[in-house]
Amino acid sequence: MEVQAGILQATHGSSVMELVQVTKIYSGVAVLEEISLKVKPGTATAVLGHNGSGKSTLLSVMAGLVQPTSGQLMRTMPGLSIGYAPEAFPAVRFTPEQYLRSMGRIRGMTPAAVEITMEKLLRDLDLKPFSNQPMPCFSKGMLQKVNLMQSLLTRPGLLLLDEPLSGLDAASMEACTELLLQLKQEGTAMMFSAHEPLLVEALADNVHLLQAGRTVEVMEAKAYLGLAASVSILCTGLTAEAHQQVQKLPGFIAMKPVVLQPGEKEMNLTFLGAVCDDTLRYLLGAGASIQSVQRHGSAGGTLVQQAERNMTGDGGR
Repeated sequence: MEVQAGILQATHGSSVMELVQVTKIYSGVAVLEEISLKVKPGTATAVLGHNGSGKSTLLSVMAGLVQPTSGQLMRTMPGLSIGYAPEAFPAVRFTPEQYLRSMGRIRGMTPAAVEITMEKLLRDLDLKPFSNQPMPCFSKGMLQKVNLMQSLLTRPGLLLLDEPLSGLDAASMEACTELLLQLKQEGTAMMFSAHEPLLVEALADNVHLLQAGRTVEVMEAKAYLGLAASVSILCTGLTAEAHQQVQKLPGFIAMKPVVLQPGEKEMNLTFLGAVCDDTLRYLLGAGASIQSVQRHGSAGGTLVQQAERNMTGDGGR
């Protein structure tokens, strides 16, 4: 079958949506390049990367708001309901109740269903006291709550969230995370972008790392979190016996040779951050020379750069 850009309906497989080599080009620039992924019911995938890496465009394509330039987007669950919360939510001239009732009508909900769902969401996200106040007076966090509510009105089978915790205080973050966890347990599939490692830890099953519109790594969330809390040690002078012993040390994650110049070879060792001091003591005792120590952050930037270096082919642009 000829592959064409666009959205198809399919009934096979255990996923709710599948992307196959999806590319999006704006003004000659590929903001997404050959992205392939599957979203399964009851799973959550965190889409991470630097600003401008293509996260928002990917979610917009999946929501059906942006048409891909090439590739396939297949909705593999018949009658799939999609909820989408964009990163930027405008302070429209409505109260939350007026806005949510309007959105419910647009989506074909009965008035009774809208009222029941709206009341629950207002209570769950602690916005009931402000439900009849005009939204232009709202803070960013309050607007974000309304944004999340509109995405959840129809109890979607697929929920797409662009920075869902942006602007929220700690208590609101916890309430939103609990609500999302409940939906996930009930079978809702999720794709979300986030800068908060706690949301990734609490919600995500998988992590999809993007850089310059391309997939640079796909991994289980627990593996990502292990790396995010890790340390890289660049060293020289390890004996062959020490190479073997290093891999048996507590907290060992990976070991990779690095050739900086012809004839000059170093080892890049990755360990859990909690065992950094013990690892350094062992390496020094084994006669190694420590060249650098780098602690990895949890927002995804360092991991994206590391994944890029591991890519083969076109140099990992």
